[in-house]
Amino acid sequence: MLKYSDINGFIYRVFNENLSNLKRVVYLNPPTKGSKISYDNLMKIGFRLIKSNPKRASYFFNMARFNAKDKFYSDRATFWTYQATI
Repeated sequence: MLKYSDINGFIYRVFNENLSNLKRVVYLNPPTKGSKISYDNLMKIGFRLIKSNPKRASYFFNMARFNAKDKFYSDRATFWTYQATI
């Protein structure tokens, strides 16, 4: 499911409609390399997880770094990966 570009619409609906059981699925199943989850969605998920599970949040930030459009966004994701690990 992570390989389809519709995953971004799915994630948007899960968080917009406050579907708590599906949120748990998104949080517990981190993406793999090559997934179609956008940089923005990965960062949003990381920000939501940073207080409750910083290690998992750092994984989402790190994956966002690979999906970054340019160096600015890559550096931003690297910064938040570092912040989540200290």
